[in-house]
Amino acid sequence: MIARHHHDYGERNHAVIWEEFDRRTDQFDPKNRFSRIRITKVGGENLYEGPCPPLNFLWVSPTGDYIVGLSEIRHSNPYQIVVFSRRGDLLVARDVDCHRDGIVGCTETVSKFVFWYESKKPLISVHPHGDWMVLVVDTPDEGYPFMLTFPDVMKTKKR
Repeated sequence: MIARHHHDYGERNHAVIWEEFDRRTDQFDPKNRFSRIRITKVGGENLYEGPCPPLNFLWVSPTGDYIVGLSEIRHSNPYQIVVFSRRGDLLVARDVDCHRDGIVGCTETVSKFVFWYESKKPLISVHPHGDWMVLVVDTPDEGYPFMLTFPDVMKTKKR
């Protein structure tokens, strides 16, 4: 499984980003032409291609069932965590707030960035817990990981 992401805040997209775009509701709408994700099999077969928020880091689970996107970008980007299934189903789209989420070592600017995960080489994992999966992401203070639960779609798919 291969996941690729591209976002372009360049001049040609300014009108869409600043004038036409509702940042909260339209991140996953086809009119989002400036930020996209593509999920393929290793051989190149396209599984999903579509709009998503701007991301800084993508991680594919060892089984290939989950694609996790992380972002430090807050400016015009309401979501710093996204999780997709291998088919492109959106499972999680969530913002990050240092204080609300109690992330040790997290820092944020007033409106543009939130530095909430170890950005040089983030350690990410997903673990089953009943009908749920637990996402674990290393934070700037490595002793206190960020954890988030979401439904185990692979388990519910087998039912």
